[in-house]
Amino acid sequence: MDMKQGHEKVGKHLDVIMNIATKRIRSVLKSPLALKTPQNKSLTEAIKKIDDVLYEIIEKRSNLDTQNDLLEVLMRARDEESNEGMSNQQLRDEAMTIFLAGHETTANALSWCLYLISQYPDKAKPLYEEVDRVLGKKRANYDSMKDLIYTQQIIWESMRLYPPAWVISRKAMNDVTIGHYKINKGETVMMSSYIMHRSEKYFSNADEFIPERFQNGKVQGVPEFVYFPFGGGPRVCIGNHFAIMEATLVLATLVKNYSFELVSDHHKVEAEPLITLRPKNGLRMVVKKRK
Repeated sequence: MDMKQGHEKVGKHLDVIMNIATKRIRSVLKSPLALKTPQNKSLTEAIKKIDDVLYEIIEKRSNLDTQNDLLEVLMRARDEESNEGMSNQQLRDEAMTIFLAGHETTANALSWCLYLISQYPDKAKPLYEEVDRVLGKKRANYDSMKDLIYTQQIIWESMRLYPPAWVISRKAMNDVTIGHYKINKGETVMMSSYIMHRSEKYFSNADEFIPERFQNGKVQGVPEFVYFPFGGGPRVCIGNHFAIMEATLVLATLVKNYSFELVSDHHKVEAEPLITLRPKNGLRMVVKKRK
């Protein structure tokens, strides 16, 4: 599937799901999906299109030899008591979680990385130098991670300014008072990493892109959970380490081969807070092959 096919089969339907799902989340009154309003019809059709892609992948994989990937692991999994494997519906549900949580968020994080390095050439220069030094003519792989230090700092700082999961919620298990606010058991608390990450109380020059402030994903002197692009505690994102590895290797591969800059007549770049934090109206960039 090339990029154009990917947009037609996945991208545009994912856009519909993100926009309508965000409206439903923010709406006090939600019409049942069984009610065939134009919005519900669009959402249902978009979900079906994504389902068709996933079921096609599952069906094709059933007829192939071992692929040694995550879907293969899920297909080999067996219940400890019944020894039964997952149904196609269960495989679809697991794949959909990875598809949305592992695809959309990382793609957004990388989009913001490319935008920021295009705006801060003084920060892009050491990135290109590190990637050239570490990779040379090699492909980026897991073993490269230990030496792609600044590349990872670029990603951590980008997620500080533009965290893909820009707001998370938690339900209070007990009555609790935090500062001057009393939270009752069962109430939902919303926390915005986007707002917290830009607090001058914790981050000097909070609106500036300064990758050097990070060491191993942490800023020195900042309390725990001030920086939480993946949430925290027992409900921390289970894919956080994989996401950083994936983003690091993809970013290194991109800048090894290409340079990126916004087109001269680009619209004002703004963050669009849907379920994830996207660049509103996308990014139009000039991609140049590096010598």
